[in-house]
Amino acid sequence: MATVVTDLSRPEAEEYIIGASLLDHTVALKLDYLTGQDFTAPYRPQFWEVIKKLARAGDPLDAFLVAQKVADAYSDIDADDAENALLGMAIRGASPELALTYANVVLEFSRRRALVYVAQEAAKLALSQDPEKAVDHLVQRLLKITHGRGGTPLVRNYADALSDYISELEEVSKNPDSNLRTHYRDLDAMMGGIKPQELIYVAGRPGMGKSAFGAGLAKRAASHFQRSGTGKVLHITLEMSISDIISRNLAAYFTPPIPTSTIRSGFRNGDEIDHTLFTKAYQFLGLEEERTRGTYLYSDQPTLTLQDIALMLIQNPTVRVVIIDQLTNMTIEARDERDGLSKLSKGLKQLAKKYGVVIFCLTQFNRDTDKREGSRPGGSNIYGSDRMFQDADMVLGLHRPAYYLPEDPGDIPFYQNYAELIIIKGRNGRTGTIPLWWMPESSQYTDWPDTTDAEEMRQFVEQKEGM
Repeated sequence: MATVVTDLSRPEAEEYIIGASLLDHTVALKLDYLTGQDFTAPYRPQFWEVIKKLARAGDPLDAFLVAQKVADAYSDIDADDAENALLGMAIRGASPELALTYANVVLEFSRRRALVYVAQEAAKLALSQDPEKAVDHLVQRLLKITHGRGGTPLVRNYADALSDYISELEEVSKNPDSNLRTHYRDLDAMMGGIKPQELIYVAGRPGMGKSAFGAGLAKRAASHFQRSGTGKVLHITLEMSISDIISRNLAAYFTPPIPTSTIRSGFRNGDEIDHTLFTKAYQFLGLEEERTRGTYLYSDQPTLTLQDIALMLIQNPTVRVVIIDQLTNMTIEARDERDGLSKLSKGLKQLAKKYGVVIFCLTQFNRDTDKREGSRPGGSNIYGSDRMFQDADMVLGLHRPAYYLPEDPGDIPFYQNYAELIIIKGRNGRTGTIPLWWMPESSQYTDWPDTTDAEEMRQFVEQKEGM
């Protein structure tokens, strides 16, 4: 069932936009398509119209000047009250990078309000006008709402895009934390980071640890955002409960990692409780809370639609990374499974572009993967739809050789820990294979240790697979 929105405004987003414009006048120029009618909170429509007018004229933007101009133009607004309100917004103002995200939120709810007004008007016209004329009038009103304006114009000036790109490069060079990363060392080194609006599929056969990899992405992103203060991660886990994810993180905290079954037993050793483990578990929970507070959002609802994800992003506009575990558990109306997966993939790519987020979506490889040499996956093995490979900016495949060729006494050390992340498609980077370290006790992935020769392991695996 689709989620019903009853609150038709987002005053916090309105304030963040006004505050951002006071901090950087180019924000108001870039968001010139917004009008005072898009703002609902007291004084906000008047503030925005004056800010736009000053920005267009090239005049300076500060709380005092804007307040004076607002008081001159609107006799019912006191200059001192306006200045105090504007100062508060400037303090809380969003960064220029996030202003567009908040603008999308404001515009989204402005359109919702407009739709409500059209619906009310339709009820009146149905009783008072010729039906054909009423329909024509309503169609024009609806077209104006859906196509009249928006955060991304249909046509833009190429020179403006060049200027934006230069600003982006300068920001990354000054502040590396502004560039999104997976925080898996070798993957970031090969790809040079990830960009907003990208859709990235992480695929694997059952048992490869897709959920573990997704949970690792979420935790690493949340820790990064906690340090940098640049965003949040949304982890949508349809496959595992959040308790299972915490248990795995806790198991990996111990040195060496302990089995998750020990945690589920309440740290019991027979009839006795191991209080040393219990104390260390409390230490971990405190550290974990400190590292992720306010930056790790999750949803473990049993079913989910594209509309549900859109609403989550509207309600949480500072989210920059979304992780979905996994695609086949989402719901959509479709002719068959293949059609459904195609529609979901197209919808996820549209959400990534509309809300300026990176979406990591976990999915499966089909059974044909097992027929390939060494069961090593390729792009044609994505389960269900060719459309998914086309929509994706990147396709990553998880592969653990020891899963298909179990360890024997003649194997070199750490063979069971060796895993591969295969970059099958990289629209903005290279393809290749990256070694990862698999921890079977806690079902987690981490970076391959520098102290172990990954190339020697890869050659051994190729030899073992060719036997």
